[in-house]
Parts: sequence; structure tokens; C-alpha cells
Amino acid sequence: MLTVWRAGADTAALVEASPRTGRHHQIRVHLRAIGAPILADPVYGRATAGLAVRIGLGRLALHACVLDLPHPSGGRRVQVTAPWPADLEAAGRWLDAHANREVVT
Repeated sequence: MLTVWRAGADTAALVEASPRTGRHHQIRVHLRAIGAPILADPVYGRATAGLAVRIGLGRLALHACVLDLPHPSGGRRVQVTAPWPADLEAAGRWLDAHANREVVT
């Protein structure tokens, strides 16, 4: 499922990505390459800075909700989860109030 918000010339989307490797900046580079940089990305998404300011988002809009990795001692799988951050929740509420929302399944 993909959620897309459109407000004039600005477009934002909620994307779930599962990287295959731990390569530095992998998600950021690939999304920029397809013309969909991460909101407020100071390196790969400078074009999104105006929308990030209007939303009130002062950081890269990237969140790891689940990390699943081998434990360094023994290799047993360890899964760590993190709740959705308050600032990204607020950004979603702003988009819902100020942009047209479309859910693509």
C-alpha cells in the first residue's frame, strides 16, 4: 500500500522500503534516482526543503520501524521495533489537512 499526498506542485508519499544490504544511504540514493527523494533530505532531496518547512519538519523524514539482524554473539536473529515518531505523525496530520490524499493498493 502507498499513500500519496498532492498539494499544488508538491507531492509527498509514505513508502515502506526493505533494504537488501546495509549500504550507506541505500534507500536515500535509490529513491532520489527514481525522482522521489525523501522529504527534508539535505543531501539527496534539496528540492523537498520548501514542503518540509511548510509542514514544520526539521529533519530527514526517514524512520526504521523494525530492525532485524543477527546478534553479534552467536548469530541469533534479533528484532527491534520503534514506534512512529511524533514529528512524523504531525507531518502526516498536516498533509491530511492541507493536501489531497490518495491510497494506492
